[in-house]
Amino acid sequence: MYLVFFLIWIIFNGQFTLEIAAFGVVVSGLIYWFICRFLGYRPSDDIWLCKRFFLLIHYVFVLVTEILKANMAVFKMIYSSRPGRVDHLKDCHICLQDFCYQDKYIVNQQKEPLAKPDIITWPVAEEPADKPVD
Repeated sequence: MYLVFFLIWIIFNGQFTLEIAAFGVVVSGLIYWFICRFLGYRPSDDIWLCKRFFLLIHYVFVLVTEILKANMAVFKMIYSSRPGRVDHLKDCHICLQDFCYQDKYIVNQQKEPLAKPDIITWPVAEEPADKPVD
């Protein structure tokens, strides 16, 4: 942890000089002493992290890889033009204004009362064509 504090000190200063390094050694030591004294951190925790450093790096790599795979699968589902993928979403028209003024939900626009819906639809009012302003 001491080395992490020192590296953060160097990175935030933006340059490396002997003065910055000496001051960083002192400040990092004080911060490390503080976390050991008051926050319950132990030097054995540093040893544990050093032993498992490559496992932690591997975990982060696998995590980022899986997140990217999941995102690509979702992009493929969204932008796919194959039928049956997201066509069922076209049946679900939601119009907030009609929803606010609707007495009952209706299914498939045939005014059947809603029991256990698979797809809830509300009638979408046709909007009038825009008239040119004279």
